[in-house]
Amino acid sequence: MKMLGIDTETNGLPRGSRVPRMIQLGAMVFGYEPHEEGILKEEQLINSTGRHQLVEIATFDEVLDPDITEGAWDEEAANVHGITLDQVREAPPFFEEFHRFADMCVGCVALVGYNVKYDIDVLYNEIKIIGMETRFPWPPHVIDVQDLARNHLPHRETKRGNSPYSLGEAYQLILGREMENAHDAMADIRQTVELYLELSR
Repeated sequence: MKMLGIDTETNGLPRGSRVPRMIQLGAMVFGYEPHEEGILKEEQLINSTGRHQLVEIATFDEVLDPDITEGAWDEEAANVHGITLDQVREAPPFFEEFHRFADMCVGCVALVGYNVKYDIDVLYNEIKIIGMETRFPWPPHVIDVQDLARNHLPHRETKRGNSPYSLGEAYQLILGREMENAHDAMADIRQTVELYLELSR
């Protein structure tokens, strides 16, 4: 069984009907496989239970250029993820990387992420822009790790209503340590998968 974890970084937050543009995509295909001596590199092994091991099958980690104007660049977002406009302008456009990413995702049964609806909306928007919305092998099931974490953490309210926990907050409260390289898409999805595994025990 293969699952797909995704995380995106964007040029800013949604404003009205505007969907932010994707400037980094981190994705990991992972799944359980029978133990086979000598097959895996040590860094591929996520964890091992019984006769099966959870392994990292494939990854996709790219900064991407959505060809945005300087006026559409949000410096506050850049301060969070650390990606500069110059880096984006030197990166490949998504349509050049789409088939490599899509091929990696074939056969995945679930899509995993933290507050994953946001990432799905961002990814779908980019796929639609390049006219490939019918060519992407979307997994049939979605698992939002934020929802799983919500069931294990105290409910909290602010003046604006329910206040969900960020990935960093949930990771620290549940796993007892701080995230590394937060807001890097690849680092975020690796640690989201780690959190998902802990919550799925």
